[in-house]
Amino acid sequence: MSNHVSESDLLKMIKSIDSSSSPSNLQDEHGPELQDLQGAEHIEGWIRVDNNRILFGGSFQSGLRCVIAAEAPLQLTVNGKLVNGETKVGPNDIIDWQVKPGPLFEVRISEDQMEVSFRVISTERYGWKLRDHEPTQKIILKAQEDRTALVEKLRLSDVMKDLLKLNVTKNVNTPAIFTEIQNPSYTFIQIAHGINSIESMDARIEVFFQENIESILEEVNGAIDYRNHLKIPMAKKGDVIAKKHPAVPGTIGYNVFGQIIQPAPPRDITMVAKENIEITAEGEVIAQQSGRPRMTGAAVKYFDITKAHVVHGDVDIKTGNIVFSGDIIVYGNVTEGMIVESLGNVYVTGHVYQSQITATGSILIKGNVSGSYLYSGYFGVLFNRLYVHSKKLIELLYELLKAADILIHLITAKRKTFQYHQIIMTLLETKYREVRTIAKEIINSINSIQNLSSTELTELKEKLQLLTQPAQTLEIGTSNPIKTIIYHLEETFSMIERMQEIDACIDINTCHLTEMKSNGSTIIRGEGMLQSNVYAKGSIVFIEKDSVCRGCQLESEESISVSVAGGEIANETHMKAGKSVMLGRMIAGKIQVGKSSVDILEPISDVVVTEQSGRLVFTKTG
Repeated sequence: MSNHVSESDLLKMIKSIDSSSSPSNLQDEHGPELQDLQGAEHIEGWIRVDNNRILFGGSFQSGLRCVIAAEAPLQLTVNGKLVNGETKVGPNDIIDWQVKPGPLFEVRISEDQMEVSFRVISTERYGWKLRDHEPTQKIILKAQEDRTALVEKLRLSDVMKDLLKLNVTKNVNTPAIFTEIQNPSYTFIQIAHGINSIESMDARIEVFFQENIESILEEVNGAIDYRNHLKIPMAKKGDVIAKKHPAVPGTIGYNVFGQIIQPAPPRDITMVAKENIEITAEGEVIAQQSGRPRMTGAAVKYFDITKAHVVHGDVDIKTGNIVFSGDIIVYGNVTEGMIVESLGNVYVTGHVYQSQITATGSILIKGNVSGSYLYSGYFGVLFNRLYVHSKKLIELLYELLKAADILIHLITAKRKTFQYHQIIMTLLETKYREVRTIAKEIINSINSIQNLSSTELTELKEKLQLLTQPAQTLEIGTSNPIKTIIYHLEETFSMIERMQEIDACIDINTCHLTEMKSNGSTIIRGEGMLQSNVYAKGSIVFIEKDSVCRGCQLESEESISVSVAGGEIANETHMKAGKSVMLGRMIAGKIQVGKSSVDILEPISDVVVTEQSGRLVFTKTG
């Protein structure tokens, strides 16, 4: 007969254990393990832990229950439900516990997905067992590692499987992982990395000529030469004035997942040679005649050699307004009511009185400026009369053509006949009288340009006669002649825009009641300025330590540096800067840096004002 216990016998034993209320009975059936409970048959029900088992004893009559809880990392379940905190239990409850195993290692992938790090937490995992506990009616279960029960060991294959699940495929350093498992440092080590893409290099232009104009007084034969103190950059025929370095494409990379990282494509620069310039296949820009080299434009760079118009004396009624498609040098003053317009730089050795100077390049005035308007670079374009009038006439001619189309539609609807020149003539004499006035202004502007070599401007002047001369207006049989005028106006408009020089500056001695605008910096070298308005895309700088700025409005996209600012109430100075304001002393006024501003009511001195976290910060410099 088999000696193996039957299932029915096993069930009987279990039933006898559950139904036994006498410790002596348990002692008889299960041996000496319960000897320590002899004499406890009359106590209330209890719970204990012995040899990794949870046992109940005593009397559980009248619904008596014990209290049980678990200490982390142990997790307790009663009747299949996870218990958090304390709960009541009895002999009929099914109590189970476990310790959720933690990882043996940790893998981290960097935010940019270019690096994988690995750390050993433990090389071995052991089982857990409950700590023994004496009989009690309230118990907290505690678990400890059973160092005799090794259940898992960290292997290289475990780490490799995890990396495979994470799709880490590139540049995995398997030997480093193996070494770390064998001799763990328990710190993160790099086990895989991507390859960074190499950034593209944009095309760039290297310029070999000095772009700034200097004013240097030199002694000649024992006397100061005041006439020739302007040192204007010059090039000789055959000089290489610039060179283009071509764009260089970058190299692709990939991250730890093997995904390709494309570098941004390089940006190229288009160079255009104007008159007297040659651009070679190697990207060298060569002067074909002597003169001042110039580079204009933003996305497209235009190179030319600028000629200069020299006025030996004052610009006044005798000379008339000076308009020139290059540099203008005035060895004298610019007197009241005169206009100087340059599609280049303007240099004045004397003073400027109640005049207007516009330049698509820079403006340098050695003397003082009073009651005048100075516009350089981008603003020299905006305030150029030919530019302004061309832009306005383009708008009016588009309106004229639209009005003509409406009239033709109305006339046709009434089954009437018409001649196109009749409609244009009627519109010019009624609703669009301004067209003829502006067209004449443009013709006068073109006529005033000295040394005119532009065939486009000559053609424009001839075409505008159709609008200014009634006899020629009668020759307009369709809209095409007007569209041709618009085309030439737009070409003129674009040509003047292309003349704008980047970082064109205004450089003066002193000024009073003057407006200045520049897309570069504005420099004041003398005693300062009074009651003037200045805008500079670059910085505004007062050079002299004792120079003053009173009753002015200064605005700079960069920084403002002033020695002495403000005065009485009528002479308060308002300064607005993008980055900082540096002050030697300020009596009264307003300062704005970025979006933050403050009224200065009491004198301050030797400070730099900047904006930090939405508020102004005053830093002492002295």
